[in-house]
Amino acid sequence: MRKIKLGVAFISSFLLLFAFGFINSAKAQENDLIDQEQLNAVESALDEIIVKVNEQIEEGKRDISETSYVPEVNNFVSIKFSVGEVPKSNELMRAAAASGKQTFRAEINGVSFTHTLIGDFTYASGKLTAVSKDNTQASGFLFSHDKSESVSKLDPSLWQIKSTVAHKYLGVVGGLTGTGYTSYIVMNLYGSGDARLERANYNSGV
Repeated sequence: MRKIKLGVAFISSFLLLFAFGFINSAKAQENDLIDQEQLNAVESALDEIIVKVNEQIEEGKRDISETSYVPEVNNFVSIKFSVGEVPKSNELMRAAAASGKQTFRAEINGVSFTHTLIGDFTYASGKLTAVSKDNTQASGFLFSHDKSESVSKLDPSLWQIKSTVAHKYLGVVGGLTGTGYTSYIVMNLYGSGDARLERANYNSGV
């Protein structure tokens, strides 16, 4: 597996896909549902943005914003990354130049819901040593939120954290009973202290 070197320590990723107006009725909720063709267009735009953002991180840029207009939903999607590091004293930095602790954050703002992956990981001598648990958060008053999270240790120097949230419409609202969205965030964490965003999107259905 080719490891892409990235100078990123703190990730903040935002997918901005705004609802088509304030939802205050069953009809408005139905209008806010996105069909499969629209979802495919959103996912394609996000895939292109993720490539551009990761390319800029590889170049060493520290403050990145990429936005794309998606005509199928008459709105924009964007991803923003900022980079930083958990502070150390100068003495600690000299004593442990190949080790440290990094924070990460990725957030999807979807149709009336939010899915956030936030936490930290530690590394030493080119290997991952720990990653925080229960990093997934979700909000949105129209939905219940079923969260799941897993960490796959693909290699001592590469761990992958996957976060999934099923956002299910609450109650019986017209034809919306039992419907909703499932959102995904996937991040690679490296023993060098780098990180890479692999996936940030959502699909219809729960």
